[in-house]
Amino acid sequence: MVTSNIQKFGMAALCLGSVFAAATPAMALERGCQNADLVRAALKEEGQFVLVSGERPVPGRPKNIFTSNERGDLGYNIEQGQPGELCVGIKYTDIHVNKRSDLSVPSWASRGTNTPHDQYLLRQAARSNDRVVLGATVLRQVGSDEVRGAFMMVTRGNAPAGYSGTSGAITITLDSGEIRPGIGLANVEPVHPNYEQFANRQSTP
Repeated sequence: MVTSNIQKFGMAALCLGSVFAAATPAMALERGCQNADLVRAALKEEGQFVLVSGERPVPGRPKNIFTSNERGDLGYNIEQGQPGELCVGIKYTDIHVNKRSDLSVPSWASRGTNTPHDQYLLRQAARSNDRVVLGATVLRQVGSDEVRGAFMMVTRGNAPAGYSGTSGAITITLDSGEIRPGIGLANVEPVHPNYEQFANRQSTP
């Protein structure tokens, strides 16, 4: 199990605010834009911490974070919304991070030899030096159940000319093999030391 000094979601360095409202056991984190204090409290209640951060390269550059619990079986992509709001987007499970020092493609990021997914990943690496940082299985709501579905990757790569930091994307591969390039990101970075501690924990998803 991951060590207890993992930095939880409320740390000020994560730029999404550091003050938690009081959490209650009945609190559950739902998708959509909600009161920021309630989202932070729910994340704290669930034991979530931040593995990767980035921002949308659009006006206002809203911050994005990718969280996980210690077991790696539940995490969220959360974006800054309107003032006082945080927006819960993708919900996911089976969470992995790339522990290779050169960020070369780990075995869990491959969907099979010559699949559209793998071909896409190789093209991206050749074109823009995109490297896999995080991968997970997307959860979708079916009735009252959360059902495993598409495979999600968060990648980082070289920023375009004239743009500071790193570029990246959230990419979705559907069960059918179809690629959904998804959301572009800027300044994609692992959050230290959470990322390393999660990568090196003894129990794996």
